[in-house]
Amino acid sequence: MTMPFGPIPAAARARRGPGIEARLPQPRSAAEPRAQGDDRPLPQMSLRIFRAGLRHSLVDAKWPAFEEVFHFWGPRATSNVLNTLFSVAPGPMALTVIRRCAGAAAK
Repeated sequence: MTMPFGPIPAAARARRGPGIEARLPQPRSAAEPRAQGDDRPLPQMSLRIFRAGLRHSLVDAKWPAFEEVFHFWGPRATSNVLNTLFSVAPGPMALTVIRRCAGAAAK
């Protein structure tokens, strides 16, 4: 069973007070993402996903190594890294290889 979204904002206001809207992230204009390079959306999504499952401090400490391993997330370079990685180590093994690469780059 799914819950309709409508009552959620009212429940949040009742629980946290009327100033909750000021604490919520504001949507960006359409021009803002276009001004970024093509290499930024993928790392931002990845960073958010990693932070959702791990301690933020851990992800932040290791993130520069991930940027380096994935060639600073350039679309073509990242595609080449991932294609090579998954052809050599498919499935769960790929995560092990990524972890090892990130650990080696951090040293």
